[in-house]
Amino acid sequence: MADDPLTLIHDVTPGLESAEREHLTRALYLPLAARIEALIASPSPVVVSVSGLPGSGKSTLATVLAALLMARSRRVAAFSLDDLYFDSKTRAELGRAVHPLFAQRGPPGTHDVDRGLRLLRRLRDATPSDVTTLPRFDKLADEPLPAAMWPVFSGRPDVILTDGWFWGARPGDPAALGAPINRREAEEDPDGTWRRAVHRALGIGYPELFSASDFHVHLAVPSHEASVRFRIEQGRQERLARGLDPAGADPARIRRFLELFERVGRLPVRFERGLWVQLGETHRVEACEQRCGTIGSP
Repeated sequence: MADDPLTLIHDVTPGLESAEREHLTRALYLPLAARIEALIASPSPVVVSVSGLPGSGKSTLATVLAALLMARSRRVAAFSLDDLYFDSKTRAELGRAVHPLFAQRGPPGTHDVDRGLRLLRRLRDATPSDVTTLPRFDKLADEPLPAAMWPVFSGRPDVILTDGWFWGARPGDPAALGAPINRREAEEDPDGTWRRAVHRALGIGYPELFSASDFHVHLAVPSHEASVRFRIEQGRQERLARGLDPAGADPARIRRFLELFERVGRLPVRFERGLWVQLGETHRVEACEQRCGTIGSP
């Protein structure tokens, strides 16, 4: 798509090993970017969403797609569900009012969904003279970046590109909330208060946000355990790319953090139109299936 797409993809994926980058470029990045470009056929922006458990590569995929499309002079406005996290003060208040685990960003209930809905509406309805600020969250500081540092988008985009680890998930069977599914739930949520609140939160605002997508891409990992392995390796590669000691990506800390994601990660992913990408145990793309009206499990 770009004059030199391999160089472009290399520049925006410094944390990927070369063999994995080459495989993903051939099997996923270039074909998917071409498919999305073909959807741009009207003045209204095409909303493209990406989901996948932590470590699946959804954020990297979103970054690559944005770069490839912009290299073809397509106007892309991008933001992540992660950029909608409440600040630590708001989450601390939720922790006091509902359950202490809500002080930890990640699961449903820790996002400003209304901000996301307003942002989508503004981008879709933008005139050539409108300027839209795009929220950004600093995970190292565990706070939103100051609004003065948010990027701005001028006019109406051709593509609105967004990603989120549970984008498309819907509340499951309430009866399944009774028993803890991992050590952290057993230790910190023995009576199920937190998991029932997460279940309720997933049904408020998120469905409307998810339904805005015109084309959805889901990166399906083999299991939660595979997600943990992928995220540990991803953390090591990210640290190497920044010139840091890869041993700083502590496997035990990552595993415990991701236990808060496990229950929602088991829920079905629903989308009306899009692509289901099945990843194997070594993170290689095993299958890509175009689906319509799909209900599937990660």
